[in-house]
Amino acid sequence: MFESTLWANIDVAKTYETQNRGIHSTSLSRAMLGFVRSGTKRLHQNDSVVSIAEGELFLLERGIHYEENIPSCEGSFEQIAFYLSASDIYHLLFNLNAGFGNLDLARHHCTKCRTKSVVSVKADKYIAALFADVNRMLQQANNQEGSMRGQIKLNELFFLILNGEGSCLKHKLLNAADMVYEQFFEVVYQNLFRDISVEELASMTNRSLTSFKKDFKRIFGMPPHRWIVEKRLERAKMLLISTNKTVSEVGADCGFANISHFIKLFKRRFGITPKALHKVG
Repeated sequence: MFESTLWANIDVAKTYETQNRGIHSTSLSRAMLGFVRSGTKRLHQNDSVVSIAEGELFLLERGIHYEENIPSCEGSFEQIAFYLSASDIYHLLFNLNAGFGNLDLARHHCTKCRTKSVVSVKADKYIAALFADVNRMLQQANNQEGSMRGQIKLNELFFLILNGEGSCLKHKLLNAADMVYEQFFEVVYQNLFRDISVEELASMTNRSLTSFKKDFKRIFGMPPHRWIVEKRLERAKMLLISTNKTVSEVGADCGFANISHFIKLFKRRFGITPKALHKVG
């Protein structure tokens, strides 16, 4: 079950599942600031799995993610999340800083979280209580008063994050407010699985090739060609495991014009051919 509503033009949604429906892809055009109320959320990234436990607050960047929602022993997975554009985050931060001042807006430099697409932190009792309130509000009729109360809750959540512990999550939140970064991110992800050159991507972001490569490495942590191939292979692996598409179809869907080259890259990366993995999956 997925229920979504608007609070002051910001999407807030509740996910409730009683069965594990397996790994599924999610494409986010906005950052996702969420809280796991019950169960466990798993994010599958290449050869690793990031687990977000019950009671944790997390921030998931824009982009394509492979997630799995696992119900608790009591039988349900429950999550509440806000979906925020760079403009949404910027204005929330601006208004909070103007109203309260002295907020901790300093960015930190952490090699662990700089290139991660998701960060999480154990929520304190105040944040846990806030999401309990949000859950009750979502169960009520959607009206203007509810929207105003929801906006207050979102402001409160930002205030608690900025004044609490968990600098990696704060760093990601501040980074997500960068509207230039959002435009860059959007261009890259919209064209990720197209047969397109790095030069063309640079032109689409109104940058020189040198400037594009420099900004790309700063944002994504590796050179563009390497990162793009990694993301395409990651998607190919998930499609081979979870669908009945042929190896050729998967290669084409993931932006590989030359299937032989795709098979070679896949085997080099994962140590198994796409065909062999397809049979296992």
